Amino acid sequence: MFERAFLNRPKDFTVLHEPMGDAWYFGPERTSPRYSPETCAKDHSEHSELTFRRCWRDVVEPPGVDASIKLVFSKDMAQYIMPPVNAIDSTPALPEDGNPTFLPRAELLQPNVQHTFLIRTPEKAAPSCACALDCRADSQTTACVPATSAR
Repeated sequence: MFERAFLNRPKDFTVLHEPMGDAWYFGPERTSPRYSPETCAKDHSEHSELTFRRCWRDVVEPPGVDASIKLVFSKDMAQYIMPPVNAIDSTPALPEDGNPTFLPRAELLQPNVQHTFLIRTPEKAAPSCACALDCRADSQTTACVPATSAR
């Protein structure tokens, strides 16, 4: 729904849907074990040279988009720029100490980039997870703690 608000204004926004995922799944630095190298080469060869840095550059300065006329909105997931638990051999090294992403801080924190985070209510985003949690709200905070009794 959040992305839809931008899609409904095509004269004002260029919308990129999960562009970092292409490097994550199919590029030479691919990090996901989901697709084999053979599948990537055969079915997704258009991404064969798409690195994380190039993908990020295309988010910040999309080819063919006049940034003085249109704003760029990119909907993506943080997992696409961080190494997974089950990383594969082609996973790139992290660029600097203390930075858990594949992109240098200077590139992520450019002054012309504004990051927005949508944090969902766990019981609505992942109902199966909510069943395993005992979510209680008080006047100050909402806290989810492991359930103390079996359901």
